[in-house]
Amino acid sequence: MYLRGLGTAESILGEPAPVAVPALPRITGFDFRNKNGASTDPENRCRWCPIELGVSPNLGAGKTACNAMELRFTLAGHRAGLEYDITRTWRNSVWQRVDGNWQRLQFVPMGTGDDAVDHDEQLTPVNNHIFSADTPGFPDIRLPAPHGLRMRLRNGVITDVDATEIVQRASYAEWVIVRDKSAGLPWTRLKFPPLSDGAPRQFVFWHSIVWLRRNNANVWVMNLARSRIRLGSLSAAVINAAPV
Repeated sequence: MYLRGLGTAESILGEPAPVAVPALPRITGFDFRNKNGASTDPENRCRWCPIELGVSPNLGAGKTACNAMELRFTLAGHRAGLEYDITRTWRNSVWQRVDGNWQRLQFVPMGTGDDAVDHDEQLTPVNNHIFSADTPGFPDIRLPAPHGLRMRLRNGVITDVDATEIVQRASYAEWVIVRDKSAGLPWTRLKFPPLSDGAPRQFVFWHSIVWLRRNNANVWVMNLARSRIRLGSLSAAVINAAPV
């Protein structure tokens, strides 16, 4: 039996009573949206939304040199007091082709954080949905772009003015965490439904390839045949190798 003393549940032996931890919500499903010309879900009220989805040059009036996707997570068991975050890591490389030769300009190993801000996330559930969105590539570059284009990458490296192709290949892992400060629950990973073979799912894996080329008119455009954004990961071997 437990007695209430000084506002704390204690056992008759003077030991703290076990504290009941409220049940965690669950992820019952997710949707990865990448259809060209579609827009982010109206329920997704992230600071950067709405975002046009798919592969450039279909992304809005600016036709930026990037791809775009949206992830919608469906929750069961949400209750007041819960806070959510959607966490993302990535691996990435950027290559340029000069005089027919590929040169690697940037490499980021898998597990590197890619979640510095929440502007691309809707973390308050709307109809039991939370969202993340992303626009991998070079969102500051408007296409078509004239010859002379030079881009400063995240690591400070600047592309060569004589490059004829520039390729970014990136692979991502995302998951959802939750906490309840009032219940003393720290950030905790939520479980996904298992894979079709019954194996546990730890992450949502997806990838993006942004392939820019200088065409016969000496203008930078997206190589649509080689650019994509879709579910699934790219291995380190693929990302570390020169584009083919």
